[in-house]
Amino acid sequence: MIKDINIKKLSINDLKIIKQFSDKWIGINYYGLDDLKLVIDLSDDTSFCAWDKSKLVGIRLTYSTGKWIQRFPNGLTVSKWKIDQEKVAYFKSLFIHPKYQNQKIGKRLSSKSIQALKKQGAKAIICHSWLESPNNSSLTYLNSFGFNEINQHKNFWSDNHYECIRCGTNTCKCTAVEMIKLLS
Repeated sequence: MIKDINIKKLSINDLKIIKQFSDKWIGINYYGLDDLKLVIDLSDDTSFCAWDKSKLVGIRLTYSTGKWIQRFPNGLTVSKWKIDQEKVAYFKSLFIHPKYQNQKIGKRLSSKSIQALKKQGAKAIICHSWLESPNNSSLTYLNSFGFNEINQHKNFWSDNHYECIRCGTNTCKCTAVEMIKLLS
């Protein structure tokens, strides 16, 4: 396990390197620089990055409570949340460099986000898990972190027009599993 991983808040100064990281590990143009600026605007200091010295090795992008819901025209089953939507945050993305996976870096990033969200009064977190993730890693991770499935949304990312690393096209056909974690 690599012990010298530094976890720090997402900064506007990190955007270009995060763009390069996401192009390589998520898919080309999944995030543009304007998208990442929006993450900072919606984050309120709840998004974090993991660094091995000067090398970015992981990101947890999070939207703080209330601000993000209007950005999702589809893919939310609010009626099943059973909680005031203004008290719900959103886990946007978690990606760890393959060489650094299985070292609890994702857990550390997510835990930092959850701590920050609780301080802001969040009562729950919604996320969309990638059903087709390699070895079902996305669902397995989120289930172990206390998230529960609400609904599935086919072709969830098809409007993003990025080069999906699984589909190999600019029209992603992957399924999103909408999940919720209640915070105490």
